[in-house]
Amino acid sequence: MPRDSQNDDDDDDDVPDLVSEEDEDEDEDDEDDGEGKEKEEMSEDAVTGLVELEGTLETKLADVRKNAAPIRKALTKVRVFAIKVNKKTTTATPAWKASVKKLAATPEGKDAGITERTIPRDVATRWNSSLDMIEFACRYRAAIDEVTSQRDLGLRDYELDNQEWDILAELGEYLKIFKTATLAFSRDAPSLPSETNKSAELSELDEFVGDWADDKPASNLDDELDRYLSEKRVAGVRKPMKWWHSQKSAYPRLFRMARDFLHIPATSVPVERVFSRGRLTLAFI
Repeated sequence: MPRDSQNDDDDDDDVPDLVSEEDEDEDEDDEDDGEGKEKEEMSEDAVTGLVELEGTLETKLADVRKNAAPIRKALTKVRVFAIKVNKKTTTATPAWKASVKKLAATPEGKDAGITERTIPRDVATRWNSSLDMIEFACRYRAAIDEVTSQRDLGLRDYELDNQEWDILAELGEYLKIFKTATLAFSRDAPSLPSETNKSAELSELDEFVGDWADDKPASNLDDELDRYLSEKRVAGVRKPMKWWHSQKSAYPRLFRMARDFLHIPATSVPVERVFSRGRLTLAFI
């Protein structure tokens, strides 16, 4: 009997453990299901977070629009007032000129430099135009208040109260910061890359400069210069380039120098003006 029992045990060892493999498959399926549910929960949380973020942004934007409403209202009043006054067909134009003239005659107006001018209006395509309009309005506040207070002109809707004037003054201070920045970026000045490239090009010429500096000037140039300096001074020459062109056979090297240096403009000029005078240079080449 013990021997039979041992054989039974050996037989049991030879039988594959099928139940164990099935259990493992079920465990793997359970793990996959758990990961899928976790991903679904994460996706739902992400969507919920985006919805909450969108709602928060909408709330913030609504608050910004609400807070900006008084600023927009004050700017609109000044803008529309400028349009009304600048129209020559309206009766507001003579009233505006009379009010500004009266303001300019006062000590305050003289100190502020008040002159008869039209109101500048801000435009979307021009930088700092809103600041220009605000600064003008604040300087000419007395004239604007006087014109808008006249009922017969129909401009009472554009009358600004003290709070709106304070808003414009404060807004102008903030816009000055942006004006400084835009002027700094838009001014005509060499950029850092261009200056760096120039330095690199100059460094490449260093090896040639030494050789060139050691060369002695040609004796022919010395002879031409000596002959030119020994000549009697020519008076009444109004077109020096034309005179040098007539003397190019006598002083060929000095003529080339004159042609190079006399055509250098004394100051910066617009591009179209340079090209319009280009024929004068080409005539002597």
